[in-house]
Amino acid sequence: MVESAGARVAPIFIDRTPKEIEKLFYSINGVVFPGGHVMLNVSRYATVGKQIFELALKSNREGRVFPIWAECLGLEIISLIASGYGFAKGQYDERLLTSNDARNFSTTLNFHNLETSTFFKNTPRRFIHYMENTPFAYNNHDKGISPQTYRKIKGLYSLFRITTTSYDREGVEFISTLEGRRYPFFLLHWHPSKAQFEWSRVLNIFHSAKAVAISQSLINGFVNLASLNDHKFASIQEEDDALIYKYTTTYTEPLGTSMQMYFFKYDPNAV
Repeated sequence: MVESAGARVAPIFIDRTPKEIEKLFYSINGVVFPGGHVMLNVSRYATVGKQIFELALKSNREGRVFPIWAECLGLEIISLIASGYGFAKGQYDERLLTSNDARNFSTTLNFHNLETSTFFKNTPRRFIHYMENTPFAYNNHDKGISPQTYRKIKGLYSLFRITTTSYDREGVEFISTLEGRRYPFFLLHWHPSKAQFEWSRVLNIFHSAKAVAISQSLINGFVNLASLNDHKFASIQEEDDALIYKYTTTYTEPLGTSMQMYFFKYDPNAV
């Protein structure tokens, strides 16, 4: 996704030590938390994610731009951290996340605070109209944050504002996009890049030209923000060793719903 906007990818391995994670953080210019499914109460995805988010908060508070794009599970992990609830119950913490019927479901976006949005500020008006009137935004979750719940949680409310809401199959409203009030943090419960890269026939994904263009426009904006960050690797060799190019993708669509996947070795005893 970010490569389509001219960025390069350095994977963050969750079996690395906190010291190694911190060193990598100060070598990269932004972070994408991908969607997927892990149990946040037991996975190091949550532990490492918390460390990265806290480092990003510190960096931005000190005046160094460091953007975060957190998609689906990423939204859930950042919201749990910001709320102060932690990971004891993971994504099943009903103080924050309640049931949604939004598995394999595309819907519209209803905009809030659009005039102050960084995420959508360069989006052409014709695309805004399309997003408001066409069920193009792909969702794949059964838990969501309601606007009512959001307003009750001081930690979440003070750090993030609602940019879009959507409705699930049963007409239940949930927050589909949050963005940082002061910092370039973008939390999405929908998957813009599916329009560009995922073609499974069992997924209800819109592949219209506008859906693809919207995805590209949003990721371009994110990468532009990342270019404002001055982190860099200590050497060219260290940079080359960190990049994703030395790993290969595997064609997996016949066995699941993703066209391609990376498979990495994970050592549960490494940390």
